[in-house]
Amino acid sequence: MKDNVFSISCWLQDSSKNSSALLLPDLQEDLEVVLMRIEALLVENGSSWENVLYIHLYIADMDEFVVANETYVRFITQEKCRYGVPSRSTIELPLLLVGFGRAYIEVLVANDPTKKVLHVQSISCWAPSCIGPYSQATLHNEILHMAGQLGLTQQLCCSVKKVLLRNLNRHWKTVKQLLEALTVQYLHQPWFL
Repeated sequence: MKDNVFSISCWLQDSSKNSSALLLPDLQEDLEVVLMRIEALLVENGSSWENVLYIHLYIADMDEFVVANETYVRFITQEKCRYGVPSRSTIELPLLLVGFGRAYIEVLVANDPTKKVLHVQSISCWAPSCIGPYSQATLHNEILHMAGQLGLTQQLCCSVKKVLLRNLNRHWKTVKQLLEALTVQYLHQPWFL
C-alpha cells in the first residue's frame, strides 16, 4: 500500500466445464457475488465504496450491459459515496474462455478523502450523461482517472457495434471536450465536489 492507495480485484471461477449451460449462474448472480466480495474486502481494509477512485468492470458479454448496470447501481450509490461515486469503465472480455465467471472487477482505492469528482447527471452538450452511478472523472493526487466511453445509445441501451464508425467521431469529440473542461476546472475548481 503505497501512499494509502491500493487495488482489489475479484472474480468467480467458471464451472462451465463441469456443468451444463442451463445450470450456470447468470451475469446478475456472478456480479452480485463479486460486488459483495469486493465490499467485504473494502471493509477488511478499513475502506468502503466512498474510498474507491475507479472501477474496471469486465463482463463476458456487452449485450448484457443493462443487467450489469442494474446490478451495479444497487451497490454503488450516491449515499454510499459521500466524496462522489467513482469513475468506471465497462469492458467486454472473453472471461469464460479463460475460466472466469461472467464478471471480473478491479477497484482502485485511496484511504483518504481527497478525491474530487466530476459527475454530470443531466443532459449536457459537452459530456454524455451517465448510464448508472459513476463519475466522468475522478482526480486524486494529481492523477485524473477518466471513465470509459461505451458504444451504447442511452435511449435503447443497446450495442452499437453496427454503427460504431458513425459514433466513433462523436465519442472522440466528447473525450476532447471533457479533457478541456477538466483542465479549466482543475485550474479553477468550481465543478469538482
